Amino acid sequence: MGIGLFTEYIEIFWRPWVSNCHLKAGKSLGLAPTFVPALVKELLPSLTSLPFMTTDPTSQATHAVVATFFQALAQQNPVALAKLYAQQVDWYVPGEESLAPWLGRRHSREQVQAFFEVLFVNIEPVSSQLEHLLVEGNFAVATGEFASRMLSTGKVYVSLFSIQFTIQDKLIVRYRLQEDSLALVKALSS
Repeated sequence: MGIGLFTEYIEIFWRPWVSNCHLKAGKSLGLAPTFVPALVKELLPSLTSLPFMTTDPTSQATHAVVATFFQALAQQNPVALAKLYAQQVDWYVPGEESLAPWLGRRHSREQVQAFFEVLFVNIEPVSSQLEHLLVEGNFAVATGEFASRMLSTGKVYVSLFSIQFTIQDKLIVRYRLQEDSLALVKALSS
């Protein structure tokens, strides 16, 4: 089973209002970019149609779930995000939970929804760059960089990230987000 590469680089500029969001695709496996910058509400459906080089049905299903995850994340839709997770989930975002209550472990779909609700009222997305999405069977890894403004301090937090997804029955059953937790602590400290 080979590794399918979703795209070499995708850049999403997030704004609190969807009408000002833009998505810019870079080279996609040596192919011409699938689309040019436009309103995110017009482009998000295109995420699932970007070139994905595999015939493995499990990898294709995993790719579709992860692409849908990033669509819902860009729209800041906690309900749609939570529906992508199994009722019981193995979730972990390490970090200083006393400073950032959205960090830590989650075990249920309801807790995942609460995570995104708390996150979205505490941060203002500034930018996000999805550089790679690697998919093999029911496992995927997304890497990139993002910047968010901490609403409690006004400071901008910039971090590289890596997200690991494990998919079963078209639902996320395991989720790991690695980010720069020291930079987050600094951004949340007065």
